[in-house]
Amino acid sequence: MRAVYGERDRLELLVKRLHSLSFGNSQDLAKMKTQQQQLKLELEARQAQHELTLKENVVKYIELLEDRLHSCGCPPLQHIWEADLEACHLLLRGIQLRTPFCGGADPATVVLPNPQPATKQDADLQECAMLTALGGRWCPEANLQNSEFTKVTNTATCSICSALLLPRALWGIGCHL
Repeated sequence: MRAVYGERDRLELLVKRLHSLSFGNSQDLAKMKTQQQQLKLELEARQAQHELTLKENVVKYIELLEDRLHSCGCPPLQHIWEADLEACHLLLRGIQLRTPFCGGADPATVVLPNPQPATKQDADLQECAMLTALGGRWCPEANLQNSEFTKVTNTATCSICSALLLPRALWGIGCHL
């Protein structure tokens, strides 16, 4: 009988110990869940702040580019700034489509370019401009200066020039940065 009572006492101690460990783990789990929620809220707040700051900086850069674009007489540099301007507009559009507007500059004041041609004739002219630029079908009414192909080419050229770290003097004569 003594052995049975001794075993019962040992088992009761084990149950108490397991209960205290379980209670401690439950408290730790609750603390971890609370910390996870706090970190999640902090991350969301930081992301929102980052996007707001990014929008503000992009709008300021767009204004700077537009000012410089109108004041510079250097066509190669103007093409680069036009490509940068288009990239900024696309970045703004992407941010605005991904998240609802929550402050900062009014999105109605930011003019975003329409990526789709307004009419079939515009689409045909863009295609004609691309083919003319590639040496394909020639189209006298093609607007090579403002074609999508030219814009993409200018963007790629800008990336290559900056990757090669060409001096600004080689970008064009008479440009003032």
